[in-house]
Amino acid sequence: MTNLIEVYDCDVNFDFLKDIQSKLKDGEIKYGDNKPIVDKSVKSSKEYGFKPDDPRLISYRNHLQKCLEKYMKKYHHIVHHPHFNVIENINYQVYEPGDGYFNWHFEDIDIGRVLVFTTYLTDTKDAGTEFCYQNYKSECKKGTTLIWPAYWTHTHRGMISNTDRKEILTGWFTTTGKVSN
Repeated sequence: MTNLIEVYDCDVNFDFLKDIQSKLKDGEIKYGDNKPIVDKSVKSSKEYGFKPDDPRLISYRNHLQKCLEKYMKKYHHIVHHPHFNVIENINYQVYEPGDGYFNWHFEDIDIGRVLVFTTYLTDTKDAGTEFCYQNYKSECKKGTTLIWPAYWTHTHRGMISNTDRKEILTGWFTTTGKVSN
């Protein structure tokens, strides 16, 4: 890929997500340190947050680690950034036809997010992610993981399918406050 947006293949078995369907709640948005809110004019979805150490995510976390290592090898100066890890929930998000994250946004608003990851769990035509400054639209192709910087330089929004369901797992590598050697 280009512009610090990298694409990786994911062959993790996500069958355990079938058991989560009854636990999905309205998707929330969070601005900085403010309390998360539901605002369907900005984001309309159903979601479930997995704790990063949830044992059901072991294979997925291994996949993310391999992706991160490839990313850091390509963009090797990132090793000078303070340590970061997945410390926030990993969100399973479901977008029914017409749902999506409608507004342009970026992921780090003074909360230490460094990189974003998204894995598409469905093949959904015209429902990937659109990046504002990179003039790039990803495809929502099952088994694809994207990683990109969490900063304003990678302002993005969801592409909306009016006909098909879109499912993703998404989250962040966030600063842990430790200084890198």
